[in-house]
Amino acid sequence: MLNSYSVHCSVAAKIVQCKAYADEVIFIYNGKEVGRHNRKFTKGETIYDWRHYLPVLAHKPGALRNGAPFIGMDLPAELQEVRRHLKQHSTGTRDFAHILSYIPTESIESVVSACSKAITMGTISKDVILNILLRKKDKTEAETETEAESKGTEELVTQVYPALKHVPVANCNLYNQLLKLGVQS
Repeated sequence: MLNSYSVHCSVAAKIVQCKAYADEVIFIYNGKEVGRHNRKFTKGETIYDWRHYLPVLAHKPGALRNGAPFIGMDLPAELQEVRRHLKQHSTGTRDFAHILSYIPTESIESVVSACSKAITMGTISKDVILNILLRKKDKTEAETETEAESKGTEELVTQVYPALKHVPVANCNLYNQLLKLGVQS
């Protein structure tokens, strides 16, 4: 019996290429890496990477509580602290799953940073953490736009709009007639 390794949930039930090396296995689908694990030389084990299943949490937050990939997750200290705090509330598991579901799009470093800031502020909640995370993203995007503007107009990309099919004709007579009607009343 061989070992089983997880791959990104987007390629579930699809045939992927496996490149096995002395110390690791790499899985590739359509030229893109969809999994990487340290190679295990035992037999019959299933090796999970919880990050492969993060998109599932957006739709099935209960998987965080009961799913095999999430049992014994190796999380950064800030995420563990947030998880411990949120577990005290009835919607805590769902809220924590929602926070984790941002890792694929925003990066684990950004989510950990937002959690750290919420811990420092003493206001640990899903809404606060997501607010910090998205405000930081907006600020980064604004800084990127400012940098592009400071480089000069020669490097700026301008939007090209299609030409009008029917060019509007300015007819001020109609406006003047309306003004006269308003004055007479």
